[in-house]
Amino acid sequence: MSLNQLMEIGRRSLFANQRAINITSKNIANAGTEGYTRQRVNMTNLAIGVPGIGQIGVGVEADTVSRIQQRLVENQLWQERQRQGYYDTDSRLLTQVETVFASDTDASIGNLMGEFWEAWNNLASDPESASARTVVRDKGVLLSNAFNRTHDTLIDTQREVDRDIRADVNRVNQITAQLANLNEKYTNTGNLDLLDERDRLIGELSELIKIDVRENEAGETIISTDGLLLVSGREVEQLAVETVKENGVYQTTVSLRNVGPQPAFSGGTLGSKLKHQNETIPATINHLDSLANALVERVNNIHRSGQNLEGITGQNFFSANTTGAANIRLDNGVLNAPSLIASRAAGAEVGDNSVAMSIFDIQDELLVDGDTLGTSFTGLLTEIGSQLNEANYLNDSQALIVQQLENQRDSISGVSLEEEMTQLIQFEQAYQAASRVINTVDEMMQVVLGLV
Repeated sequence: MSLNQLMEIGRRSLFANQRAINITSKNIANAGTEGYTRQRVNMTNLAIGVPGIGQIGVGVEADTVSRIQQRLVENQLWQERQRQGYYDTDSRLLTQVETVFASDTDASIGNLMGEFWEAWNNLASDPESASARTVVRDKGVLLSNAFNRTHDTLIDTQREVDRDIRADVNRVNQITAQLANLNEKYTNTGNLDLLDERDRLIGELSELIKIDVRENEAGETIISTDGLLLVSGREVEQLAVETVKENGVYQTTVSLRNVGPQPAFSGGTLGSKLKHQNETIPATINHLDSLANALVERVNNIHRSGQNLEGITGQNFFSANTTGAANIRLDNGVLNAPSLIASRAAGAEVGDNSVAMSIFDIQDELLVDGDTLGTSFTGLLTEIGSQLNEANYLNDSQALIVQQLENQRDSISGVSLEEEMTQLIQFEQAYQAASRVINTVDEMMQVVLGLV
C-alpha cells in the first residue's frame, strides 16, 4: 500500500471520527431536551478491488446519520395516548356533570324533593294552617329552582364543552398544517431534527384524535383517522365544527371540510368531548325533564281536584306551562297567595286532609319508567357515578400503560450520558490515532523526499 493510500486512510478516519464526535456532543447537549431522539453516525468500511490481490481496505467513511428509535414502540405509544386522552377527558367531564347535582348538599334536588314531600305531610297534619301552606309554597319554590339551576348549569357545561371542542379542532388543524410543512422541509433538506419535531406533533395529535400513522417512500408522514386522510405528504384535510340547538339542547358536529364520508372521531380528547356533548349531557337533561314533567303533572292533577282555603277548586300548584326542568315553577296564583294551596277534597268538611296526603303519597308512586321520582333521580346519580368510577379506573390503568411505553421508548431513543461519554472517549481516541497515522505518514514522506 502506497504512502498516499495510507494518508487517505488517515484522512478519512480523521473526518469520520470528527463527525462522530460532533453527533455525540449534540446528543449530550440535548440530553434534557424533551422529544429529542439520539443520533448515531453510521460508519462504513471502504474497500477497493486490486487485480491479483482482491479487496483491500482503504479506510472508513461516516456516510449517514440515523435516529435511534423503534417505530413499533412509537406507534403503540401514539395509539395508547389517544385512549388516555379519551379516558382522562371522560373522567374530567363526568366529574363536572356529577358536581352539577351537588348531591351531598342541602340544595340538591334529592334533598329538596324530600323536604317538599315532608312539607305536604306537615300540611296534612294541620290542613287549615296558613304557615304550613307557606312552607309548602317555599319548598316548592326551592325544588323548582333546583331543577332550573341544574338544567341551566348542564347547558352551561355544554357551552364550555363546545368551546373546548372548537379549541381541539383548531389545534388539530394547526398540527396537520405543520406536519404537511415538515414533510416538505424534510424531503428538501433531509434534516433529522425535523423528524423530532414531527414525532412531537404526532404525539400531541394522538391525544386529540384517533390516528393511524405511516410513511411513504420519500419519508413523508401520512396520517389518517378512521381510514380518511388528514395529512398525505404536503396535502392537508381540515376539520370544521358546527353547533345547533335543538329543543334547548346543543348538538355539536365535527367533520372533514372537503370529504363526503365522515370519520366517527371516537378516540382522543375530541372523541370524549363529542360523546358527552351529544349523548351524556342531553340524556341527563332529558332525564331531568322527565322527572320535572312527571312531578308537575301528578301534583297538579291531584291539586286541581282539591279545595283550598278560599273555597276554590281547579287550581294548579305548578305552572301549567312547564315543559321540563328548564322552566318548572309554581303557578303564579299559589306563588303570590299560599292560601290557594289545596289540602282537602272538594266539598269535604273543614279539617279534611285527603288532598295533602295524596300529594304526600306521590313519592311512592311509580311515575317514571316504572320507578318512583326519588328512585329515578337516585338512579340517574348512580349511573353517572358508575360511569365516573369506570372512567377513573380506565384512566389510571391507561396512564400506567403510557408510562411503560414512554420508559421503553426512552430506553431506546433517549440519551444516556454515561453511554455518550463512553462513545465520546472512543471517538476521541480514534481521532487521535488517525492524527498519529497522518503524522507518521508525513514523516515517512519527508524521509523518502530526503532520499531523492
